[in-house]
Amino acid sequence: MVEQLILEREAAIKDAYNFTYGVVKWDIDQFNYPSRTEDVVEEILALKEYYQKRIMRCEIKHKRFKEILEQIPFNEAEVLLKAFCSPIEVEVKEVKKVIRSNIHVVGKYYT
Repeated sequence: MVEQLILEREAAIKDAYNFTYGVVKWDIDQFNYPSRTEDVVEEILALKEYYQKRIMRCEIKHKRFKEILEQIPFNEAEVLLKAFCSPIEVEVKEVKKVIRSNIHVVGKYYT
């Protein structure tokens, strides 16, 4: 997931740079877009900050999930991995059963 976000971020920033290449030369009366270089730079920096925050949140969620998996029995951790990290379909009842049996572990992280 993090790798996908990083690729998405790089593409979005590249698109922003490509789009803004000639924007600073535009006439503000002709186009409804700020033509000042500072505005363009602020938008690109905001885009970078947005993706950095998304990546950081994703890494935190991944770390939390990994810690939960380390504290529950292997066969139950395998069910959760299949359910949340792979295209293999898992019975909803089975996932609910694993979560209920390990609610004390999950509760430490989500309460």
